[in-house]
Amino acid sequence: MNHVSTPGTEPTRAEHAERMAAYLRAGEARARALANRGPVRFGADGRLHPGILEAYWKHGFYVFEGAVGEAELGDLRADLDRAIARAPVRPGADVDAQGRPALGRDQAREPYTLVKPLSDFWGGTGKLNDRHPHRMTQPQPDADAPDYVVFLIYGMCQTMPAALRVYGHPHLLAVAEAVNGADFVPYNDAIFVKQAGVGGSVAWHQDGVTHW
Repeated sequence: MNHVSTPGTEPTRAEHAERMAAYLRAGEARARALANRGPVRFGADGRLHPGILEAYWKHGFYVFEGAVGEAELGDLRADLDRAIARAPVRPGADVDAQGRPALGRDQAREPYTLVKPLSDFWGGTGKLNDRHPHRMTQPQPDADAPDYVVFLIYGMCQTMPAALRVYGHPHLLAVAEAVNGADFVPYNDAIFVKQAGVGGSVAWHQDGVTHW
């Protein structure tokens, strides 16, 4: 839901989840009705199957199913769980929630952005070249929610070995080449973290403000 949030008008987390349930089910049904999902497929020439590219250019996105194996997913989940658990307990802190040294204290760039639970950090603020012009609903978190939650993890290839391996996955690089051309450089390695019941919101936006 897209609107301007005002203090005292937001629903509780449970109320918002109930209101969104039918909307989410309808959206999933519409998405699955599109002919733009399936495994990574290649043609006889070794290039990405033209049917996938056709669906991508028609719908603007393509959902690859099974592109990353179960073992790889297990490694990713384990690395991500560790990275979340080792995040600073609050902005500027050097320790995690267990009092251990927070991950990434020796990195050149702070790897974590922390936000208040269920908040929309960028929406309606003018940040990032006003790329997120509208603020999303910001439900009231449950009483036992933490003070801060992880919103973004930067430099995942440095902190998560499994992420680095996926970053260089030959099938995923072949997909990127098919869309961008052979002369492309992967340059961004960040993860939005949306933990159930507490995760921050990312308002509707379009990336690439220098190109649109």
